[in-house]
Amino acid sequence: MNKFIKFHQNILSIKFIQLIINFSFYFLKEFNKKYSQYKKYTGFNKQFLQNKKKSNNKIILVEMFKFNKNILSLFIWSIFFKKKGYKNFYCYPPKINALYHPITFFIYKKLGFKFISYFTNYKQEKLVIEIYSRIDFKKISKKQFLKFKYKNTKIGDLIYDDYLRFHKKPTIDFEDQKFKDTVKNGIRIAVFWDDYFKKNNVDYICYSHAVYLIGIPARISLNFKTSNLNVCGNLTHRISKKYLHHGDEFKFLKKTLLKYCKLKKISPKNLLKETENEIKQKMEGKITKLDDLPFYFKKIYNHKFSKEFELKTKIIINKNKFNVLIATHDFFEGPNSEGEFIFADYYEWLKYLFDYASKNNAYNWYIKPHPDFDSIQLKILKNLIPNKKNIILLPIKTPNNFLIKNGINFVLTNHGTISPEFAFNNIPTLLCSNSNFFNNLNFAIKSNSLKEYQHKLDRLDKINIKINKPDVLMYFYYQRHFFNDPIKFKIFPPQTANANPIISLDNTVFTDDNSIINGTYNKFYDKEEKLNKIFKIFNFFINNKNLFQLIDTNKVL
Repeated sequence: MNKFIKFHQNILSIKFIQLIINFSFYFLKEFNKKYSQYKKYTGFNKQFLQNKKKSNNKIILVEMFKFNKNILSLFIWSIFFKKKGYKNFYCYPPKINALYHPITFFIYKKLGFKFISYFTNYKQEKLVIEIYSRIDFKKISKKQFLKFKYKNTKIGDLIYDDYLRFHKKPTIDFEDQKFKDTVKNGIRIAVFWDDYFKKNNVDYICYSHAVYLIGIPARISLNFKTSNLNVCGNLTHRISKKYLHHGDEFKFLKKTLLKYCKLKKISPKNLLKETENEIKQKMEGKITKLDDLPFYFKKIYNHKFSKEFELKTKIIINKNKFNVLIATHDFFEGPNSEGEFIFADYYEWLKYLFDYASKNNAYNWYIKPHPDFDSIQLKILKNLIPNKKNIILLPIKTPNNFLIKNGINFVLTNHGTISPEFAFNNIPTLLCSNSNFFNNLNFAIKSNSLKEYQHKLDRLDKINIKINKPDVLMYFYYQRHFFNDPIKFKIFPPQTANANPIISLDNTVFTDDNSIINGTYNKFYDKEEKLNKIFKIFNFFINNKNLFQLIDTNKVL
């Protein structure tokens, strides 16, 4: 009982502190540039709601995410729903039982969203402790925890990845209090939303991520008559009970692309030939412009940088030996976001691989750090690598075309985009997963079990795989024109048309862009025909429940 008293004293303290913060910012907000720019958006509600349909009392629920792209996208969606007669719009903070940003709160309020108090009550907290106490952290394995469920909803993978991401850990530690707190919070979120959806008539929940703890509300909503929209900038996705993960639409890549070609009366062969020429030119440095490249080209195909690297580097790849490249992943960045794989996380995968490599002197093993590695992750990687002459750590900025040119024979990765890049140059990849963006394409070797994976590792130099080049090209075309740039219209001005907050090629830090607030306003205010074009596609998407991703109506996902 004392624990519950202490817990609710803490909740009351948070609420009181938030009340004081909000009261202070009620006056200070007028001096905030971001808030001031959003004030003019109230005019949209008056402008576009004159001929709205019959009133709808169902709730539209949105996550109060702070980035402008999310705020603006959610606002455009709210106008769409208001035109359909919805009048109950609510927002909730990203974190449960926690403080939230006051300026973000006032912006959502100004845009017409009412606020949900996102705190568990006594009864809910009692259930949280009861469920938590059933977990035996001494007996459960990492792989078992990934399958942890609240009722019939799997949330273990979201809790697992959240802990890695926000506590900067390469793997989970069952004894770490931070992990235990993350587990409790995951259960709290599930319990809260299970109650909320039971008691309230929610028609749509709109959220920023389908991964981490903030992805739990969407998963819980699948047990109710509630539709979900993963709204992130110019892209909108949805999940279902059958397809929970980011990139599940790639399972239908071939079918989608062939259907698109048929609709547009385009020859698939000609389409892929054009794609091949473009990729070849970019890889050879004949096209040097970087800002139009899909994410999978980044700086690693900057021809000038590659030449400078080649001149400076002292790395010599011995072509007389069998050379294996281990392409690492960002330890903290949602290892299970595309679905579970053979290992619980990237750290466990590398630990296994380095143990295997230390006993195999027949190959040279080259370790390529992920481009997004910070100093913490690089240190983790170095501590894992055995002190063996045939296991070589490459510089973090090693360009892929340098490795392709200089004698890499095989690539090991989990689900990295390095796989199609090397396959384009007839270098095969062994994956320790069947959950990836290219799971239905024939240019990488997949593995369904540890036993199968080890068997393939044992005979890497004997595996004879015929890489299906059209499949490689299909992946590149689909990634560029469907997934990465899926719609012809843009909500935001061209200079900020990325799906996520802008990321510098040299500094992988998320930054928010306030210029798009006025830019988006100027683009749409008094231009109802532009919004109606977007709303036509919104309507097509919500009326076709089998679609994964909001796209141009000429493309079908």
